[in-house]
Amino acid sequence: MAFTPAGATFVALFCSASLHGIYTVIFFGAVHLFWQRKGLPVSKLGTIIKIMTCLMYIFSTVHLALAMHQDYEAYVVNVDANQVFANQGDRYIIAQVSIEIVNCVMADLILIWRAWVLCNRDWRTVAAPCCLLLGTIVCGVGLINGGAKTNSSNAHFSDIFSSTLNAWELSFAAFVFLTNIIATSLIAGRIWYHRRMMQKANLRMLTGKYLNIILIIVESGSLYLLSWVLFMVMVIIGHPAFVVVVDSIAQITGIIPTLIVVLVSLKADAESQMSHSTSYFSRNHTFRVEPNSVINYEVNSSLHRTRSGNLASSDGTIANQWIEMHSSPKNEPIV
Repeated sequence: MAFTPAGATFVALFCSASLHGIYTVIFFGAVHLFWQRKGLPVSKLGTIIKIMTCLMYIFSTVHLALAMHQDYEAYVVNVDANQVFANQGDRYIIAQVSIEIVNCVMADLILIWRAWVLCNRDWRTVAAPCCLLLGTIVCGVGLINGGAKTNSSNAHFSDIFSSTLNAWELSFAAFVFLTNIIATSLIAGRIWYHRRMMQKANLRMLTGKYLNIILIIVESGSLYLLSWVLFMVMVIIGHPAFVVVVDSIAQITGIIPTLIVVLVSLKADAESQMSHSTSYFSRNHTFRVEPNSVINYEVNSSLHRTRSGNLASSDGTIANQWIEMHSSPKNEPIV
């Protein structure tokens, strides 16, 4: 049996609803952390990240609501669902595409922000992703405009794979992909570098090598990249499953950045933990070994009180060098 537009849209709704359920759990976990004032400090940039996180969830929820309304119109009100879904220029679909593009831009901004933080707030390191993000916005506007022009009662589903729309779709996907591949490389490379430095200093902040691998994959946005690869493949081959991928991306676009924000808030990655810890350190440290490789550190300074944490080191000199190397400039907050 051929995969019809109606069948593709039905599967897309199921996938979108399932992913939105996962997104909801992650989002309210983030809201709880925000409410508890954990991780992200009260600052202008921190407030912007929180607002963007909330807006992305709201937009994703509206996207799902529009999809459900469209399916209701197609399967209950109208007789021929395939005829309804053939018109991909319908106002409900254009509204969903617009919401998805806005969410993509905000997701890329959060990814670029994370790369910027891990790269010691050096804007030169994220100049390329920022320029590519501008291209994403331009292509997004062109895609919305081109899709709206296909709105017709005599429209066909294949219209979304016309040469003009294909150019906008592939250009948009290419800009998003390149933006994410660069930001992902910066994040993954920086995390890998930090893990390596921790190993040299005999530091251990997370237990289990598999947990570390999962955190790197999730935080770097590799899953988000994979979804865009599938998007480009579906556009090139012109398969109706394109709709399934698009609606799934609408939710994944919000899930991955929100996961990054949650991980930062929980200080689950090494940079977050060390950035918060070094603001309490002085240049003179004393380390004493406790059982189970857990070491309490004492700060020998009249300006600081004794603190304890999960910092372990068999070489205080190496640890001090690592701390000084990765301390935030002027003790600024992580955001």
